[in-house]
Amino acid sequence: MGPLSRETWAQRLGAFRASPSAFMAGPEGEDLGRDLLSDLRSEKLSEQTKVSLLALSLEYPAQLWPDAPAAEAAATFLLDTLDSLPPRPSALRRPLLLAATTTLVAGDVLGPTSGASLRLLPLLLGLAASGDLGPRLGPSWEQRSLQATACECLRELESCKPGLLGGCLGLLRSLLGQEGPVGQVQPLSLLLALALRNSLVIQAKARARASGQGLFTARVSPTGSGPWDWTLAEEGDAHLQPQAPSWPAAEEEGGLSALEPSPEEARELRAAVAQLLDTSYLLTPVAQAQLLWLLGWALRGLRGQPPVLFKPQLVRLLGTAQLTLLHAVLALKAAFGEALFTAQDEALLLRRLTVAAQHPALPLPAQLFYLHCLLSFPENCPLGPAGEEAAPLLLEPQLCCGLLPSLQHDPMALLARLHLLCLLCAEDGDEEEKGQGQGPRRYLEELLAGLWQRAALSGGPRALATLCFQASYLVARCLSGQPAALAPLTHGLAQLYRARPALAPHFVDLLDQVGSELGEPLRVVLRQDLVSRSGKDEALRWHLQMLAKVADQDAQPETLRFLQAAAAYCTDWGLQQALLQESTCGPRNLPRQTSCGKGVRKCAWFLFSLPLMQKMVFIFHLRLR
Repeated sequence: MGPLSRETWAQRLGAFRASPSAFMAGPEGEDLGRDLLSDLRSEKLSEQTKVSLLALSLEYPAQLWPDAPAAEAAATFLLDTLDSLPPRPSALRRPLLLAATTTLVAGDVLGPTSGASLRLLPLLLGLAASGDLGPRLGPSWEQRSLQATACECLRELESCKPGLLGGCLGLLRSLLGQEGPVGQVQPLSLLLALALRNSLVIQAKARARASGQGLFTARVSPTGSGPWDWTLAEEGDAHLQPQAPSWPAAEEEGGLSALEPSPEEARELRAAVAQLLDTSYLLTPVAQAQLLWLLGWALRGLRGQPPVLFKPQLVRLLGTAQLTLLHAVLALKAAFGEALFTAQDEALLLRRLTVAAQHPALPLPAQLFYLHCLLSFPENCPLGPAGEEAAPLLLEPQLCCGLLPSLQHDPMALLARLHLLCLLCAEDGDEEEKGQGQGPRRYLEELLAGLWQRAALSGGPRALATLCFQASYLVARCLSGQPAALAPLTHGLAQLYRARPALAPHFVDLLDQVGSELGEPLRVVLRQDLVSRSGKDEALRWHLQMLAKVADQDAQPETLRFLQAAAAYCTDWGLQQALLQESTCGPRNLPRQTSCGKGVRKCAWFLFSLPLMQKMVFIFHLRLR
């Protein structure tokens, strides 16, 4: 079959994107990958159509070439197509490089035995070095424009095979030191930082140091295939996950401190890190943040490598308005603490976060970010155990006055500010003097009272009730160790149920989530309120739902009296079913723990009060038990 037309390809691509799995299971699915590759060399299709075909291979490589042999063959074909392009400028070179890289990675065939891998790696490294690889890859100016693409591809390969570029550190550093376009600094910097981080961490984890060979010394593979460190990459597969979203805990990276570089290696390492940091101002904020993460991870806990290398950058970054950079600075603070940040730096950061979190000109997401940074602020010398939530020691009450929550705030902002208020209340403990001033505890009680009042409005929006219970759960979690602070919360929630029993499902969910510090007192108060009611109540269905949650053997007589009184008013079939459900579930928890005769007599009187249909269903339920 000859090459397909542009219209036919548009239809096939549309059908595939609509449902890739269904298309691949159909009659045309088996030939899609083969047709895509063959038509890349068709002269009847425009370059724009071919770019669309390559875009599909970037998005769905695993579907097009599901096994390793198919992926290897596809990558080889893509590289052959790249070599066959005429020397004139072409829009296909960049997507072909990306497609070949993606195919090797997705097919899991990247390795020393892959012919496509051994062809692609030297090509990418040559382009990254801005060398002239000859007219087969187009004009020299186009090859220079492909440098960033080559660095992206190498970074992807290094991410999937950590340690692969361990023998190229010296070359990458020399490339970064060459004069060239400013736009080439960012891809080279990120590539060098990633390769350096991976090489250091993997060697430390594996306890494998090459004696007599510097960290930045060019290495030659034993197979003679180039400077690719496949041995280090195999260690990386076992010890380092690619592109981890956060730094590992200190106990998980204990092996990193076992790597003690030689004086020469330490000098080279400091020079490389300083070089990367000195040129970091040329990078975009997101790229700068990623660079700081990578370098911080590389130097964290490494013997003989003080974090003072980052100090010149802090002068510039402590005043940044970029959220990504501020996040990276806080990550460095969490990693190095007082070894890098002084008490003045810590106070400055807290002041900046506090002011920014309440700045009226900032959008809500930015304010929430600053609040989150305050709530999880990494202190130099925390008083409590690791992982315990607490307000920062240097966070003065005067700074927090503008961060107190109010009912006018957006729900997300209110909850974040309430979280901070709870931490301040936890610090005060029982030392707050009642009746003197507006302390955090008193303010918290007034805020909760306002939330309960809004949630108690009959027919009010469901969002108000949801916010009320979210706030109640947050307070219960943060103040679980202070019974005096939970007593008003228990009393207020009980009043809320009396005012609006229709919120019973919310109460059930809350009781499922909170601990015994609030759960047990709240169960007792709600149970006492329920069994003291008469059976004639418009909210009987909600009372039955709550009773099923809070029923206890200690209140068995009162519970049975309430059920007996309620049976006389169950004229609706739905209420009858709810009553029967409670009656058959309640005895499972109640009578078995008490006197058998009393339990039977109570159930008998209760059964006597039911209509005939209810008796039959009730007996059926009991027999099933």
